[in-house]
Amino acid sequence: MSSYRDDQIWASALAAEHDHGDEAESYARLQASLATTAGDASEAAVWNEVATLLHKLHSIGQPLKTIGPSDIQQL
Repeated sequence: MSSYRDDQIWASALAAEHDHGDEAESYARLQASLATTAGDASEAAVWNEVATLLHKLHSIGQPLKTIGPSDIQQL
């Protein structure tokens, strides 16, 4: 069973991938930076995890839609 945070990371990663494709990781890093600037450490942490997940997935060439929330912790 996945946690709310895992679900949030997964949903954000899917949305970034859908909307930004190969630039999804850069988009996630930008969102993390904006959240940090706004003083929202929790949101920044989520976006940093999203960016890390996207980086790992893109570096191994794994299509994002074939991995589920339970797989996040394994990456």
